[in-house]
Amino acid sequence: MLTWIAQDSPRNALNFIDALQDEMRKVLETLPQSGRALANGTRYITVLGRVVVYEYRADSDEVIVLHYHGPGRNWQ
Repeated sequence: MLTWIAQDSPRNALNFIDALQDEMRKVLETLPQSGRALANGTRYITVLGRVVVYEYRADSDEVIVLHYHGPGRNWQ
């Protein structure tokens, strides 16, 4: 995703990634299990129009982001 945005504007690409990470952090730091459950213990949330698929590991209290999917993509 970063590469595609950066073709037109590297600064916009970095700003977008920063904003995406900030929004994800707001939700997942306080409510890591808030995303809709998927198979194999994965979950997803929608952030800035993107679907973020992640795994929450309760034993270590960490979130592992597995995939980002852009708008209009069939990701399931």
